[in-house]
Amino acid sequence: CRALDDPGITLECELRRTRRLTWGGEPERARQAAEAALELARDDVAARNRATLALADVAHLTRRYDEARERLRSVARASDGRLRLEAVQRLAWLEEATGNLATALEENRRALRLARELGALPSVARLLTRVGANEERLGVYDGSIRSLLEAAEVASQTGDRQVEGIALADAAISFADTFAIHDTDVRFSNVSTKLVEQLAPEFESPRRGTLDGQLTILG
Repeated sequence: CRALDDPGITLECELRRTRRLTWGGEPERARQAAEAALELARDDVAARNRATLALADVAHLTRRYDEARERLRSVARASDGRLRLEAVQRLAWLEEATGNLATALEENRRALRLARELGALPSVARLLTRVGANEERLGVYDGSIRSLLEAAEVASQTGDRQVEGIALADAAISFADTFAIHDTDVRFSNVSTKLVEQLAPEFESPRRGTLDGQLTILG
């Protein structure tokens, strides 16, 4: 990369090399490439934040979790738009990986708010599945079902069949858990009747389309 004459191209080269080395299992070389990118970035705040994200990835991979957390928080503070969203998402992944589920849920919810503000519907759908998964693991089954049904609805709108399928499968698991533990009482907002019927065959809607309301099934 250093042989290139254009500093901007050299910077991009170092960042790409960092990603390749990080996920190729060469963290020390990845760290060196990320530090080289950080040096090249200098007063370019966005580039420095991208290089800091790369260093956070290396720290996460090598289980230096406190360093990774601090680097991600610094990017979340110093950036905006999609870069901030990316930093907050990675914070959520870090908290999930280290077993801090309540904190992971907070970060996923924060990332979800950012994705909604950006109008990034594919990210909204994916983050809703993460929120739902966190809620399910924390025993918040009704909240999990709501999040996952909304994820399936948004994924359906964007044509993401994979995320839609994952969300519906996870919602079914969460639905089974809450049904086994207590009577089910779930409130919905702007959810298609088709999705609700896939989870609860007993449910009969008075009309087709989307609904706002409440589904109660007595166990």
